This record gives sequence, C-alpha cells and structure tokens, in this order.
Amino acid sequence: MIVIIGASPLSIYLGLILKKHSIPFKIIDRRPSLPTSWMTEGTWWPAPLDPPTRIQVAHGPEIKTYLLEFYKKSLKNFRSQIPESFFQEIPCVRRAFEDFEIREMEKCGYKHKNTYGTTIDYKENVGLICTKAQAFQNWIESELKGHMIFNETLQNIEETTSKVMLQYQNTTQKADIVILAGGREAQKFFPHLKNVLASVKNRQDKYHFIGTGLQFENEMVRAYRGDSGNWTLSMRYGKSRDDKEINLEDCQSLTTTGPTYFSHNEDKTLHFFKTKFRFFDKYVRVSTRTYQEIWPCDELPLLGEFGHHGRILGSCGWLGTGVTAQYQASLILWDILKTGRSSDLHPLLTPRRFLN
Repeated sequence: MIVIIGASPLSIYLGLILKKHSIPFKIIDRRPSLPTSWMTEGTWWPAPLDPPTRIQVAHGPEIKTYLLEFYKKSLKNFRSQIPESFFQEIPCVRRAFEDFEIREMEKCGYKHKNTYGTTIDYKENVGLICTKAQAFQNWIESELKGHMIFNETLQNIEETTSKVMLQYQNTTQKADIVILAGGREAQKFFPHLKNVLASVKNRQDKYHFIGTGLQFENEMVRAYRGDSGNWTLSMRYGKSRDDKEINLEDCQSLTTTGPTYFSHNEDKTLHFFKTKFRFFDKYVRVSTRTYQEIWPCDELPLLGEFGHHGRILGSCGWLGTGVTAQYQASLILWDILKTGRSSDLHPLLTPRRFLN
C-alpha cells in the first residue's frame, strides 16, 4: 500500500499513474474536501519561477538547462494524459521593468519588444489555464473515487527498513511507501529540514479592470523586479463579457499573486499597475485569499527520498509553479517506485543535499 500525504497537484498526478498501473494507494488530507484553488486559479506556466538568467547565476548553466527542459517535459506529459477539453492554451510572457533586468536578459540572447511604453516582454512559450474547473474537478473525483480520505491529520511518521507507520489523531496505519505531496509535512516531520524550508505567506487578489478601448489578447504574464526581496507577480488577464457581478459590457480580469509584505497594501499594488501598465481607469476587486508556500533556502525544489530507508519519498518547493512541475515530478517518483532510481532526477534536487 502506498499512502500519499496531502491532496495537491502531485498527489492527483501520481494517483492517476498508480491507478493506471493497478497499484493500491490512498490520498490522505487534513482538509474536509479536495482543494480546488489550483484548478480554478492556477496557471500551468511553462518555465521555472526565476528567469533563466538568474537560475544560471545561482546554480550554473547545467541546472538551468535541466530545469527548463524539466518544465517542458512536464507540460507535454500533462497534456498527453489529461483531457484537453478542460484547458485553453495561452501565450506566456516574462516582463522585465528595470534597466538592469533588461541588460541581464539581453546578454543571454533574449529578444524583446517595447510594450505599454515602460516594459520589455520576453516570450516564454505556450502555457495552459483551466477554463472548466468544475468539470476538471468532477473528472478527478471520478477517476480517484475510493482513493481519497479527508479530515485525517497526520501526527507522526516512523520509517523502518520494512514499513512506515503513520500515526493519525485517532488511528494508526501501516504503509509500504509514503509520498509527501507538500512541503508542510516535510517541514514538520524532518527536523533537519526545518531551517532550510521557509514558510512564505502569499496573498492572491482578483480584480476586474475597466478602461477605455481595452483590447488586450489573453495572455499569462510573470513579472519580476529586483527589489522587495525579488518580489514576483503572476498575472492572467483577458476579456470577460458575461460577468454578472459587475455587469459590464467589456472588462479585463487580472489575478495578482505575491508575498503579503508587498501585496497587502492595495493602493501600493494598484499604483504599481497604473505606473507600469497604464491600461485601466477604474477597478473592482472581486476576491482575496491568503495561503502558505514552502520555499527552500537555496530555491531549488526537493524531489526524491526524504527518509533513510527508501520508504518516504516526496516533492515540494517549486516556488509557486508546482501545478506544472509536479507532473514530471510524479513520473520521476513513479520511476523510483518501480526501480529505486530515476535517470531523470538531477542529484542537486534530492532532499539528501541538506543532510550535511
């Protein structure tokens, strides 16, 4: 029996693989039902969070090439296994604002164009957005029916050479293999990771902008700046002609995501948009939510063996892009489950790098 802790994109992707191969498994989550925010608001961005230039500076050209290829494979494999009727292709743009960022990317051969008079665009690739979230959720629940258990909080994990014992609030369970599908459990149950996995509180706001003659194409934008702790902003916007809440003939929908230390001040955030984009006259904020993300101190994800006897595996720390990356991660974990190793796993991503 394989037990997957946490109902996340990784657990869904890996669960679908295990079901296909008739491997017994359960997905256990502390929450009352399947989380859906990643379906309704997630964006399948086709590249890592940081631009390639920064990955190369931090980790070298080899890991830069590896991660770029990792995301391409992940999106391609995701699209080959998940019904495409739930999704829409969308152009992806990485937008630079500061002169030093523009110079940095020009040195690496990025072609650019001026846009909105203040920014530089760097085309990434085609990504995906989920346009039929409820249908996607129904499909997942149908495919994994009988494999998901909710309202169970894991209290302790004990790994031996022959099994893993799981202690919940009111019961215990024996598993052959445990998969940690998020950083929260890794941070909680592995003391040596507590100081290298940081909890980052993020906030997501959804706005509708109303302007004169707005004719933007649908696109997904990831903007970044060199200040405020390398704050990043993920944006998705496009026309919305059937919005009953504000009842407008033509508007733009924009979802912003960033650490709360920057985005908590609505006036500051919107002033940033007005200054840099200049595309709206007034706005309506329609939703807000906060959530926690786990960021590794070296900003490289953790993928592979977390325990000491090969019975606790997992994946976390994808810096807000796990909805894309975790599909390839699930394939790598499947390789490890079958053979004990994966040729697609770079050693710099293994959790064991923090043992020393």
